[in-house]
Amino acid sequence: MRKLILILTYTLFAISLTTGSVLANTAANTEIINNATLTFNGGAASATVTVTVALIPSPPNISITDTNGAYTAPDTPALTDSVRITSTANGPSSYTVAPSINTDSNTSGASVNGGATVPIGASVTTGTSGTTYVTVPAGGAIGNDAEVNGIAVNDTIVFTVGGTTYTRQVTSTTDNLDGTFQLNWSGVTAVPSAGTQIGEQRTVNLSVLPGTVTIPGTDITAVVTAVVSTSGVADVSVINSNPNVWTTPSPNVNMTKYVRNLSDTDLNPAAGSGDSFTINTTSREYFTSGVTGQPGHTLEYVIVATNVGATELTGAAISDLIPEAFVALETGVYGTGDVFYIAPDTTTASFTAGAVGANQASFVAGNDPNLIVNVGNGASNLLTGAIPAGDSVSIAYQVTIK
Repeated sequence: MRKLILILTYTLFAISLTTGSVLANTAANTEIINNATLTFNGGAASATVTVTVALIPSPPNISITDTNGAYTAPDTPALTDSVRITSTANGPSSYTVAPSINTDSNTSGASVNGGATVPIGASVTTGTSGTTYVTVPAGGAIGNDAEVNGIAVNDTIVFTVGGTTYTRQVTSTTDNLDGTFQLNWSGVTAVPSAGTQIGEQRTVNLSVLPGTVTIPGTDITAVVTAVVSTSGVADVSVINSNPNVWTTPSPNVNMTKYVRNLSDTDLNPAAGSGDSFTINTTSREYFTSGVTGQPGHTLEYVIVATNVGATELTGAAISDLIPEAFVALETGVYGTGDVFYIAPDTTTASFTAGAVGANQASFVAGNDPNLIVNVGNGASNLLTGAIPAGDSVSIAYQVTIK
């Protein structure tokens, strides 16, 4: 009896020293039952001890896909990357997937979502297997189609026989009523021998968002890293071998500059030949050509920029070179502002144009260009803005002919 206990103890100690790089030969949750019997004249006595084999953690095999799409708007569309995890342990365990953006280009705000913790089954074959089934310890399961060591009907399993790796979907499980189960599949394979590791394979889908394109017409790329962790072994990470790619259509803008002589309307073209705009609550007609003027006359310019492309324009600013040798910028003509502004949502504002960064509009004499206005959604004194597809921005300012 003592010898038997010592042998069993040594066996379990050897299993406990197994690392993730060396697969256990016995499935987790296997019950090792030793029954010792003493026979003697007139009768017999017996004693039984049961030992349950523990999980031997092992780093999983993982891979990750990459996908492509056509950028249509900020964070649209999401692309799906799939992290495939295959257990190499001797029993079931939980695996946590933590994704992150490794690198990206031509974007601000690319991100990835979808980290998850998933249970993944595993076992080791014992006894007789065949070309369409393997025999594994029951792991506490009872009854046909029961889950065995975390492996259930419709799960995908992976195993290697003679250097060939097979991937199969479990169609049923069969209770052998002797403490073992059959995992059955369709499709013939080589026959696994006893001690073959059977790992479930699961996929965790990640949602990769493009953020906002920086330069329309240039592809957005994002490389994803996924770190997979499980108890007892070091984390395993995988990086896209190729980046996720969003193609972006080239920018397409209609930009028109209009002018009107405010001092002498007779020096404007015939009424009805221009376009009307409401500037600072006053509606007037403005023209793209044919306007004349004299020294001392005031001219009002209107610049309209329309995004006629399929994607948002980012980094938007309107600049103009006011010819200071011939005209002077009028100040305080729009309330206290020098420049009148119509945003993409048609809201209006007026800005004092001075030093760069002091306001959303700046005017620096002697510079080329000397007038710059940050326009679009999110524009400020320090930031350019974004013009959504189909939207327009407008600015207006006045000068006096010297």
